Amino acid sequence: MSRKCSKCHSLERVYRAFKSDTIWAATINEMALLDSPNISTFDVKQVLNYLIEQQKIRKAKRVVRPEEGIGKTLVSSKCSICHNLDRIFGASKDKEEWTSTVGRMIATMNDPDFLSEQEKAAIVTFLSSRLKKD
Repeated sequence: MSRKCSKCHSLERVYRAFKSDTIWAATINEMALLDSPNISTFDVKQVLNYLIEQQKIRKAKRVVRPEEGIGKTLVSSKCSICHNLDRIFGASKDKEEWTSTVGRMIATMNDPDFLSEQEKAAIVTFLSSRLKKD
């Protein structure tokens, strides 16, 4: 894995990410297409299983809930397409407001596959958990 994945990015980036199994599979398959034919189907399966297992170990060691890690990763990868993270993290919204905002942004993207319902929920949960209580 280190030989193939680190050709394009640091392994720290990979190990800090928290993703659902489905999103890991999509990410790894996309990377395999970018580096075809150097990453085989066998390699994809090996890397996927390894990353899922490593993530389980990291989740068990973390005090923060894993869902928050997934939400943070999604915000960094999806929301930052259009917005800088300072703007996103600077917003003070509750769960209802974030649900509305994320829904509007999905509609703006005009791509029904941009976020799954699970991903949308993870983003809303993560962002609304950051609301400062007075």
